Amino acid sequence: MREPDWVDDRGRNIRYRYFFDNGYGASVATGYSTYGGDEGLWELAVIISNTPEWKSPRSANESFQIVYDTPITNDVLGYLTEGDVDDLLNQIESLPKREYIDPWLRNV
Repeated sequence: MREPDWVDDRGRNIRYRYFFDNGYGASVATGYSTYGGDEGLWELAVIISNTPEWKSPRSANESFQIVYDTPITNDVLGYLTEGDVDDLLNQIESLPKREYIDPWLRNV
């Protein structure tokens, strides 16, 4: 699996975050509370930033949300091998650019 921009290792759970120039990213996790983690597999969610400073993983670290309206998936994907994750990361990175929209204005 490619190198992540951010890693959270809390014992039995590991979460990687990836951030792409197109405004999308991915949260990839494994562990006892993930889909497939008890089998050594991974889950992936497509994410977007809630801040305009998306290109900085530290600024986007706690300010992102899962999106459910991409051609890749409309939910969290589970039971993935590392090869599956790499394929999905390439697909997410290839999505058309998504512009930042202030979260307070999303539902207006």
